[in-house]
Amino acid sequence: MKLVFIKGSKLVSPPFKQAAADYLARLQAFFPTSEIILKSPDQPLNPSDLQRAIHRGGEPASSFVICLDDKGHTHTTGQLANKLAGIIDNPQWKRLVFVVGSPFGFDQSAKQLANDQWSLARGTYPGDLAWVMTLEQVYRALTVVKGVPYHHE
Repeated sequence: MKLVFIKGSKLVSPPFKQAAADYLARLQAFFPTSEIILKSPDQPLNPSDLQRAIHRGGEPASSFVICLDDKGHTHTTGQLANKLAGIIDNPQWKRLVFVVGSPFGFDQSAKQLANDQWSLARGTYPGDLAWVMTLEQVYRALTVVKGVPYHHE
């Protein structure tokens, strides 16, 4: 399994850049991890840009793609861990791709490229914060899956 994190715009805040780098390094302990930062368009993330990013470094047919969207499904840490474990254990999937949209979200047709849509919460967050929250929540869920101390019920 390889983890890929795609962000629809560049990180601008130094503290968020540092936090993102920290979680990306932590995630490497579980699986090879990479990030793809797209140029910030003045529009929602479109399907062609997303498709090109998904194609980078892997076969799209073996990629399970999750778009992070405020209209997606919310999960507890335990539910997220169970979902990730199911994807990881499925031999069909070689890459687990998480996508945070541009400052304008996702074009509706870009969302259709995803296997699932998840929400961090029902609110809307600045892109840099959503990026770090995504990395942290995936890390937290993987510590549960792998039995590594971090999450406390």
